[in-house]
Amino acid sequence: GGSVLSCGCSACGASGRGGSPSWRDLLGEVALPAIALLVASTGALLEAWWGLRLGEVLAVLSWAAAGFRVFRGAISSLLRLRRFDERALIAVSSGGALALGEVFEAAFVVALYVLGEGVQGFFSRRARASASDLLSSLRGDVAVLRGGRPLRVPPEEVRVGESFLVRPGERAMLDGVVVSGRASLDLSHVTGESIPREVGPGDEVVSGSLCLDGALKVEARSPFEGSYLSQMRRALESSLSSRGEALGVLHRFVSLYTPAAVSISLLSGVALALHGLPPGEALYRALTLLVLACPCALALSIPTAYILGTLMASSRGVLLRSPRVLDRASSVGVVAFDKTGTLTEGRPRVLGFLPLGEAGVEEVASLVLAVEEGSNHPAAKALLEWALPLAEGGPGVEVEELRELPGRGVIAETSLGAVAIGNGSMMEEMGVLLPEVEGDRGGLVFLALEGKAIGAFRLGDELKESAEPSVEELKAMGFKAFLLTGDSEGPARDVASKLGLEGFRAGLRPEEKAKAVEELGRSGEKVAFVGDGINDALALSRAHLGVAVSSRGLNLAASAADAALADGDLRRFVDLLRLGRALRRALVGSVSLVLGVKTSILSLSLLGRSSMWQAVLADSGLALLALALVSFTFALSGGVKARGRSTA
Repeated sequence: GGSVLSCGCSACGASGRGGSPSWRDLLGEVALPAIALLVASTGALLEAWWGLRLGEVLAVLSWAAAGFRVFRGAISSLLRLRRFDERALIAVSSGGALALGEVFEAAFVVALYVLGEGVQGFFSRRARASASDLLSSLRGDVAVLRGGRPLRVPPEEVRVGESFLVRPGERAMLDGVVVSGRASLDLSHVTGESIPREVGPGDEVVSGSLCLDGALKVEARSPFEGSYLSQMRRALESSLSSRGEALGVLHRFVSLYTPAAVSISLLSGVALALHGLPPGEALYRALTLLVLACPCALALSIPTAYILGTLMASSRGVLLRSPRVLDRASSVGVVAFDKTGTLTEGRPRVLGFLPLGEAGVEEVASLVLAVEEGSNHPAAKALLEWALPLAEGGPGVEVEELRELPGRGVIAETSLGAVAIGNGSMMEEMGVLLPEVEGDRGGLVFLALEGKAIGAFRLGDELKESAEPSVEELKAMGFKAFLLTGDSEGPARDVASKLGLEGFRAGLRPEEKAKAVEELGRSGEKVAFVGDGINDALALSRAHLGVAVSSRGLNLAASAADAALADGDLRRFVDLLRLGRALRRALVGSVSLVLGVKTSILSLSLLGRSSMWQAVLADSGLALLALALVSFTFALSGGVKARGRSTA
């Protein structure tokens, strides 16, 4: 259907045709107006060279043949919608020219308008068809294994925990984990990666991935509704039906602009006649102004900008709740990051070991391996990861008794003596004497044997690979970046210092983090908050633009985020901000171009230096120029780059 700004022409997408138009369709669109234009030109030559009245007859026939659909649409719009649209402007203008005896002018106006409408409509439908084709490629059934046999069912019917097959040439329709098999996956439509990703048992599979070779048995880890593919499809469908916040503004503008243009043209004609211009010439100039009132160029370029922006975002692994998110991204001035899981990997690791006694590293590693083995605590997993390669050659340790102290650590009786692993507070309660250490003690885990500290581990969360280059890009683009975290001051200061952030606030509860976001916005700048989408929900909802760093397992439609990043890569967030700026440049550029050129032609028309057919030719050309400007603005924005990473 047509947009809120649709003038009913095919350029505005009101043709209602489905499928991707071919070049043969373009030929069909322009055949009738091209023939009409040729006949009118022949008639003009017959009139000019030989004075034959047949020329005028041919011009009238051309006017009627080319303008039939225009006249019918104008009448329908006036009677049913009570709207004076572009077709009505052309009908009145060309009809008035015909009444004034300017038959060739009338024929040229209608033929050029229909010709331009056909060309504009063709390229507009091709833009929409590209989004529709991508949507079609993201639909399909799933070969789910039930009773030991593959059964093809819609992805909505697959339950979490069920296994399904992905064969060469098929897309994974659900998020999951590889159970068996190896394959190369094309994620270019999902995350923008240009290099296929090699996956095997235990690796994650993102829905929408195309299997290039091999075959996989995958276990579904989330329902289809919460999958990346489902959210990507909803975002694309939204881009085809929604036009963005700017369209509402433009609709109100055009609803005032067109009647005002009609009134101005009529008043201008009266004023010119009162100043001595012959009535016929004054009416002709007024009718020329009517042609200039056509809003089709704006109605074509702005929806196209939103469609292109959403397509480019989806192809780079950025999910948008709706195309309106691009409007929000275009006005951001300050960025606030969560720390854990956003700027960092989200899991502790041993960053350093400090020996405090005479025990060797192998003995310490053996004690850690014996005491922490089997624990699911993140800190214990980090210690085990450190100890495993170092325990070889160390003494054998048997655990006789073990007790966990929630929030503090663990104590155990072993074959080597009493062992305690925990934080400084726990050690002090047990009477263990701790030496002075450099830096913040809050990030240290101590190990004591028989009441004496023999080692300390500095735990920390490593920065994501994408964190530093993303922050550097943001600063180069003029954004101010801050850190808002619930973590302690020491780790927060380290991260802020490494990344060169403007400032940080630590120890924040969720409601305090949301309040900090609001405070950042009091300077007048719009704030974007980037978090994990779970414990940051309140801050995400308070920000002008809320972005969740991972969409897997996150239902964007039900979350507080406006957008989600496919794999937590923060460079995709930078891409989103670049797209927002590209959208703003495209909108401002196309509107400025249209209004500037039309104002110039309007001035020439009032002076009698522009004819009606030149005005309609300029209007059609403006629509194509505005469309080209939008396309090139996105193409040359330099912000959306394929992330060619291989995880092989």
